[in-house]
Amino acid sequence: MWTGFGVRTLADDMGAHNPVSYHNGSVWPHDSAIAAAGLARYGYRVEAQWIDVGLLDAAHNTGQRLPELFCGFDRAEFDPPVPYPTSCAPQAWAAAAPLLLVRSLLGLNPDVPAGVVRMAPAVPEHTLPLRVERIRLAGARVDVEVRAERRRAAERGAARRSPIRPADPPGHELRPRFHPPARCVRVGSEGRL
Repeated sequence: MWTGFGVRTLADDMGAHNPVSYHNGSVWPHDSAIAAAGLARYGYRVEAQWIDVGLLDAAHNTGQRLPELFCGFDRAEFDPPVPYPTSCAPQAWAAAAPLLLVRSLLGLNPDVPAGVVRMAPAVPEHTLPLRVERIRLAGARVDVEVRAERRRAAERGAARRSPIRPADPPGHELRPRFHPPARCVRVGSEGRL
């Protein structure tokens, strides 16, 4: 099912496979990002990286704007990915896919009630250093930086940067200061305040 850019909706050895079909062999970036996130969550970090890097390469080849889908031809046959004739770009869930890819690469798992951000970065060397700024978490903003020699994270606006402390294996954690909202509002069953 792997094309080199993403995961096909149907394997190429299936009878109904057609790489130019909307649902029978094309590559949907958001589906591929979800597959990568699942692989990373269950310990298949190398396989998740294949998908993450493949989709980021596809984004590079499509003007940094992932389309709704692209044709499911193998990368060995066609590089860059072949555009799907009626694909929308931009498209909301395709635009969100890179955010999930980066979260998967960083192993970023916020636990807002506990005030903890757990990280277990598994970032390919060729993407280092990787810096993500202004991640919004429960009213705080967090910067994350991954370098080959060390991993660091800091709450935005903090006077000093805090090294990420080891969490329960595997991973790292940062305890940013989360500020609760000033006012909680309950919405009624009809959507009214």
